[in-house]
Amino acid sequence: MKRMLLIIFLLGLALRVLWIASLDNRVDDWGEEGVKEAAWSLIEGRGYSMPRSVSCYPGDTPLYSWREPGFSLILVPVFRLFGENYLAVKILLAILSSLTAVFTYLLGRDLFDSEPVARLAAFGMAVLPESIHWTGYLTPESVTIFVLILPVFFLVRGLRRPAPVNPAAAGLLLGVAALTRAQAIVLMPFLLAAYFIGRRDPRRAGREVFLAGGLALLVFSPWVIRNYRIHKQLVVMPTVAGEVLYIANNPGAVRMMKTPAGFFHGEEPERRFIGRSELEISRWYRRAALGFILSRPGDYARLAADRFVRFWRFYPHRGVGVSGRYYNILHLLVSLLTSGVAITLFLPGVFLSRRHWRRTLIPLVLVVVFSTLTVMARATIRYRLPLMPYVMIFAAFAFVRLVEWRRRGPVPREVGHVA
Repeated sequence: MKRMLLIIFLLGLALRVLWIASLDNRVDDWGEEGVKEAAWSLIEGRGYSMPRSVSCYPGDTPLYSWREPGFSLILVPVFRLFGENYLAVKILLAILSSLTAVFTYLLGRDLFDSEPVARLAAFGMAVLPESIHWTGYLTPESVTIFVLILPVFFLVRGLRRPAPVNPAAAGLLLGVAALTRAQAIVLMPFLLAAYFIGRRDPRRAGREVFLAGGLALLVFSPWVIRNYRIHKQLVVMPTVAGEVLYIANNPGAVRMMKTPAGFFHGEEPERRFIGRSELEISRWYRRAALGFILSRPGDYARLAADRFVRFWRFYPHRGVGVSGRYYNILHLLVSLLTSGVAITLFLPGVFLSRRHWRRTLIPLVLVVVFSTLTVMARATIRYRLPLMPYVMIFAAFAFVRLVEWRRRGPVPREVGHVA
């Protein structure tokens, strides 16, 4: 198995490094607002903060809770060692993305006891174009996909090999995931509930869920305590969340549905927020978005339906892209033959794997809750990347099962077990 894991990792890393080498790594084409500035603020001893200039908000007061700190914390050691070296950051993202393919193999093996499923899913992730693509830009997706698959792996491993170390590791890693992507805060109770349901011993399951939840809160709570000391209010979600909700849920967004972006920032938002704190601005955005949703439920339903299609579409919008590299017909065809095939086989894989429901409930809960939260708020095709390992695993199960069915006759049989 070690040789297989090494092959998967090296294949994934080679493809990602080749892609990164084709880019101009002297510049940050993507420009994820605030993450680099927050990293330098930490390095220079000023604490976690970013200037207001990274946003459209007027004023000079820094933003202290605008984004989750996870991505900036990862940048800190890289910037400290190499300076603001984008190539070094991208290589780190390539390593994390390649390790994600490795954990896809391990998770697929634990879910189905099937070497063919594990290998096919892992190689699928290693060569998945959208996974390779985003390692070339300073976005948190390559980090998010990695920090989410780790707790899922340990939760599933805890069902196969009951021992406190597995839920404990899952809890610690869920806390890390919550510091990296806000959706993980909401995901925690759902994943732990799925673990409890899948565990055959309710008494031990209760203790293990309590352990995992407690450790997750232990990791995440310093961020909440720090926010309370600064704002004198309970701040759990990043303050940019209000703006993210609003720009995808307002009258202007309805008019933008047929455009590649699909969102609308509003008319001259900077004038509205003179003299307001980041919490006040977030609160205004949140109330405006909720007011639109409640007063125009039909339009909101149309927006949500449009976001569902955007989230699960087989290929990116043509004519848009980063750094002037527009998506063309070649990107469309490659996406159709990779992501499109995997997404198409996902639901058949879920249906065919129903006998394994105790284990598969955990990744399925993640897929359902994560995608629902995203579709309800704001969705782009990029946001689904953290779900692709699980999509790939179920797609691989469907493919292997159908191949065995074709070889052995019309009565489907279980995928062969690993010795």
